[in-house]
Amino acid sequence: MEVAARQSSFIARRQALACGMSEAAIKRRLASGHWLKAKPGLYQIPGYPITSRGLMAGAVACMDAVVSHQSAAEIHNFVGIKKGLAVVTVPIRTTNRFPGIIVHQSTDLTSEYITAVEGMPVTTIPRTVIDLAAITAPKQLGRLIDRLVIENRLTIELLASIHAGLSRRGKPGTRRLRLVL
Repeated sequence: MEVAARQSSFIARRQALACGMSEAAIKRRLASGHWLKAKPGLYQIPGYPITSRGLMAGAVACMDAVVSHQSAAEIHNFVGIKKGLAVVTVPIRTTNRFPGIIVHQSTDLTSEYITAVEGMPVTTIPRTVIDLAAITAPKQLGRLIDRLVIENRLTIELLASIHAGLSRRGKPGTRRLRLVL
C-alpha cells in the first residue's frame, strides 16, 4: 500500500512480489476488484489521489523510465515552462504506454545525462534543455538558456558540447537549439 501511495495508486507486479506478495495474493486482489489491471504487469489500487509526481514515480518504477522534458524542467525549477505535466523518456523498444503519462522514446539517453532528484531519475539540466528545444519556441528557449547561464546552472560551452554530441539528422530540436546557440 505504501508503494502504491507514492505512485498515485499504481504498483508493478514485480514491486508487489518484492514486497512479499505471492502470485495468488495478487490474483485474489484482482478477482475481488480491490486491484485493477491497468496494463500487463501494472495494477491500480483505487482510492489514492492521482498526482503528476506520483504518476511519474509509477512510470519510473514500472517502465525503466526517466523523468524528462517539461517534468524535468519543473523538478529543476526552470522558469517559464508549463508545469503539472507528467513526462518521461524510455529506451527504444520499451513499452511506451502508461496511464496519464506522456512517454517519449530515445536511443541516446545514457547515464551521463541522468541525475537523481528526490529519489527519481531525472534528465540533467543540459539534457533537459536539449529535450525542451524540440517543443519550445526559439525566443523562449533563448530566455531559458540565458537565465540558466546567469544563475550559474549551465554554461554555453557545456550545452554546445552536449548538443554537438547528440545532434543528428531527424533528432527533434537539433536545428532550433543550434540557431539559439
